[in-house]
Amino acid sequence: MKKLLVAIFFLVIVTTTVMASPVDSYRLRKANSYILNGQAEQAEAIYNDLHLNKPYMPYNYGWLNYVKGDTSKATELFEGAARVAPKGLAANSLYNLGNMNFEKQDMPKAIDYYIKALKNNPKDKAAKYNLELARIMASLTPQQKKQQKKNDQKKDEKKEKQKEKQKKQAEQILNSFKDKEQKDFRTEKAQGAKKQHVEKDW
Repeated sequence: MKKLLVAIFFLVIVTTTVMASPVDSYRLRKANSYILNGQAEQAEAIYNDLHLNKPYMPYNYGWLNYVKGDTSKATELFEGAARVAPKGLAANSLYNLGNMNFEKQDMPKAIDYYIKALKNNPKDKAAKYNLELARIMASLTPQQKKQQKKNDQKKDEKKEKQKEKQKKQAEQILNSFKDKEQKDFRTEKAQGAKKQHVEKDW
């Protein structure tokens, strides 16, 4: 489910039109790009330095805390954003809350948040899709859920093995290049020594 969650989370960068200062706008975009790259500390430093009191900041801080792994703080901030942010951003906040509960396998809460998100943005295809998916997951028997979890784990394990294999292949290629370089270096050194020896004999 992690793959699904990453693919369906929103990070909305609401900066240029709302902010007075182009410098602040640039810095906020920079902080958001740090979050997207998993660099939460750099993003947090910029957010704290900006001291912005805008309706989208609880949303951005929610994202920041989610990336840092503090889901309870992220939940609190997304809920705050859903109350004060403009309708579109409120919908995204509720959608993310749905995803967080989906990840925790709390389907009733996920369904509730997706429905609220759709009330704010009825055209949101991703929220509609996730709502249906959450309803399907909620209707599965415990045995089916267990089987689904096993299937997901097997897929994750397979991907990890493929990554490990690719890493080993890359290391082998690198090592073969290093060996070749060392061999070439020794050959050049030996040829240089021979030339010097020949020149001395002349």
